[in-house]
Amino acid sequence: MAKISRRLEFDLGQGWARGISLVFATEAESARIDRTSTLRVEQFHSRLVLDVDLSANRDSLQGKADGLIAGGQAFKDSRRVLMVKSADCAPLIYIDRESQAVAAIHAGWRGLAQGVHLVPFERGFDPRSTWVWIGPCLNGESFEVGDDMRAHFPADKNDTKFFAPGKASDKRYFHAWKFLERDFARAGVELVYNVEVDTFLDPDFASYRRGLREGRQLTQHNYSWVGWGEPALNP
Repeated sequence: MAKISRRLEFDLGQGWARGISLVFATEAESARIDRTSTLRVEQFHSRLVLDVDLSANRDSLQGKADGLIAGGQAFKDSRRVLMVKSADCAPLIYIDRESQAVAAIHAGWRGLAQGVHLVPFERGFDPRSTWVWIGPCLNGESFEVGDDMRAHFPADKNDTKFFAPGKASDKRYFHAWKFLERDFARAGVELVYNVEVDTFLDPDFASYRRGLREGRQLTQHNYSWVGWGEPALNP
């Protein structure tokens, strides 16, 4: 059986959210998860976010997108979870304590450039009553980028708060945490919790870039989820 390292889990423990699971699983735990027991999407670095379809004839795979939104008693009663996978991109979890809606978003730099992290607020989430968690992802000196990537962020590409000078003149370090925190603050989000785990530096979490550095291919992603249930585990 795979060793399960520390799990980043948050318990809201009150009101309508009692019993909700909000988890950023380590690589070892993720390796045991049966993804077919979760509600998920085929991710492709977009700003497309889907509303969950709980109808009996739908598979757990909801479609091609980079996030899912669900809410209401039907989702709660389903005892299922919204799940995204990542291995350096940011998994983002949203809970609107007033509307009782939840969302799980996969946000790589391409998604961030398109504003995928702000889509829930375009789809009914009220930032004044929404809490957002930023899960394990690349950040800062672990996230070296070139001018071609910075060109996708025209308003910020010369701001050293987000793109700090790198070791080479044509490279920068992308501070994804600061970028997300700035945008959520601008949107008026009530609470933002950054777990401040850099996947490149933390061996408990899968990292595509760390794998490249070590000369090995990525074989397992990190899974993150939210909902009133737990994914099934493979033997």
